[in-house]
Amino acid sequence: MKYRNFYIDEPPNFAELAENYPSLKPFVDNQSRINFKDPAALREVTKCLLKKDFKIDIFLHEERLCPPIPNRFAYILWIQELIDFVSYNQEEQKVLAFDIGTGSTCIYPLLGCSQRPNWFFYATDIDKFSLELAQKNVTRNGLDNRIKIIDSTKYLTLIPLDELNISNIKFCMCNPPFYTSKEEMIASSQQKSKKPFSSCTGSLTEMVTPGGEVGFVKKIIKESYFLKERVNWYTSMLGKLSSVIKIIELFREMQIDNYVLSELPVGGNTRRWVVGWSFMDIRAPNHYVRPLAKSLIHLSSSLTMVDIKLDIRTEILKQKITYIMNKFNINFVWDNEYIGNGETPGNIWSRSARRQNSKITTENSYINFKFRLEIMSKNNTKNAVSLKIIWIKGIDKIIFESFYSMLRRELKTLNTSHNLFTQT
Repeated sequence: MKYRNFYIDEPPNFAELAENYPSLKPFVDNQSRINFKDPAALREVTKCLLKKDFKIDIFLHEERLCPPIPNRFAYILWIQELIDFVSYNQEEQKVLAFDIGTGSTCIYPLLGCSQRPNWFFYATDIDKFSLELAQKNVTRNGLDNRIKIIDSTKYLTLIPLDELNISNIKFCMCNPPFYTSKEEMIASSQQKSKKPFSSCTGSLTEMVTPGGEVGFVKKIIKESYFLKERVNWYTSMLGKLSSVIKIIELFREMQIDNYVLSELPVGGNTRRWVVGWSFMDIRAPNHYVRPLAKSLIHLSSSLTMVDIKLDIRTEILKQKITYIMNKFNINFVWDNEYIGNGETPGNIWSRSARRQNSKITTENSYINFKFRLEIMSKNNTKNAVSLKIIWIKGIDKIIFESFYSMLRRELKTLNTSHNLFTQT
């Protein structure tokens, strides 16, 4: 599946947008540009983009944050790919989520519901006026049955699952305030050599929190230690790279090794990052745990994908893989011509397991390792050019490392009449 942020691939043409939405015309100059430092222009283009691209009708108050849609949408796409990774071909399952600090627009739940008909949100905030506006935005889009607005001042925790009689949720998301104090916010603005690209009209509660964004995420991490598996993925956006580094350092100190991080593609001069963590045995896409951005490489988590380069006909490769799976009693099924999924109750291919004549079957054993194999062909030819070995579920990275080593070794052993591996 392609998780495409069309704002990055095809930036909006404001002149064309104004033709379809005349309310935008006064803000578009003769070169099809908009002055994003004008709060009124920013609000109007935001409303028009939401109507055009998501069929969302929103009210934006002049004293509350106007959400930049490209980076909000990027966060939603990031979460989609994260939870789809394990729930392969299961997009119809009901998804419950928490948006912590939803703001006056309730933008994340609105975007999420516009993208996935099976998503349902609990949206929290501490600001009563923002809660009123958020409820109005939910109601005007006919989503009262899918988005529940929660006044979080009534609860002692940020994710009050017990108080709301919720057993578990798929994910929580958050875009915490940047600053630790009003003074820091003012000082940060004065220190910048350039004026901000877009106008900021946020309230104090939207911009400032004790401890800043790091302090806020630390609260979520603390709660996650009590909730554990009741939330599949805990996530948060961050506005500073220094904050990302501090959070990952905290993960390592607390021995939270199942974590993810990415720099979001949001376009322009803005940079945003997201972090996530889980106490479950679910894994994440490899580019979530091993980001390509140079600034994040040293913060990487355990890899979840190995790519073996090949040069062999696809049907022969599939025969060899099927033979290996049967040899070691691994429960494996080809879903289609190029993708197969498998699972085992552990390392049943090791020499020690074979010496013990271990006939462990997945029907009566706990499954603690799931994987996916994807055969990649070149230009739709019958020749496979690579085999992706993907870790889907499991806690022990040693099992994954042992599995892909075994598979590579066995494929080489079976390579008697075909030049299976390319020379590098």
